[in-house]
Amino acid sequence: METTATAPATCPQLCRTSTCPAWLQAALADIEQRVNEVALTQPGTEESDTFADRAEFYYEKRPKLVSLLHDLHHRYVHLADRYSQSLLRRPHSPSPSNSPPDSPTSSAAESSLSFQPNLNPNQNSNPNPNPNPIAADLDFLIAELVIAGVEKEILVSEISESDRYRIEADRRMELQRSLVEVLESEREVLAGENARLGFRAAAAEAEARGWRERWGGCGGERGSWRGRW
Repeated sequence: METTATAPATCPQLCRTSTCPAWLQAALADIEQRVNEVALTQPGTEESDTFADRAEFYYEKRPKLVSLLHDLHHRYVHLADRYSQSLLRRPHSPSPSNSPPDSPTSSAAESSLSFQPNLNPNQNSNPNPNPNPIAADLDFLIAELVIAGVEKEILVSEISESDRYRIEADRRMELQRSLVEVLESEREVLAGENARLGFRAAAAEAEARGWRERWGGCGGERGSWRGRW
């Protein structure tokens, strides 16, 4: 008997088909695909974390993260607006079977459906005319939790990246501080050597002056002896 490995449940799979509408499943699938595209991979060793990898993250993945965050905010605002409109229409919402085709409720529903993504044509085109309010609230809470989780992951990744840059900056500052200390010690050594050479130069100049004076005195004595003879 063959056994098949079950794949981990994704965001659309966590939303039950009986309570989660098709447009929300499509939206969650799109969000999951975009999150997987910009997912940060943790390097196995420190050598693999090169400057090219950091440049690729900053110039390629970071704009995708920002775009995904803006898109999530837009969808969150749209879901909140839909939820507030459903609360306003719920007490006095007539049945779709009793409302005329040109009623405001029908036009509002059509405009709301026009904003939703294109669904599979094989899906059922006759939704439940009387949706359960508890299911609508559950759909809204699930969407809000998914958006909050994605925003949290994005913020955590950005914080970890900023911490890594800070650690690298601290390491470079420590190396520069050590280099300054080495240069300062070499400057002191060179200053001592310069002073020692100055002393030796002064001593050599004094010795040369003494020899010149001696040779000058000896030359005068020789001239006096020649005059006598």
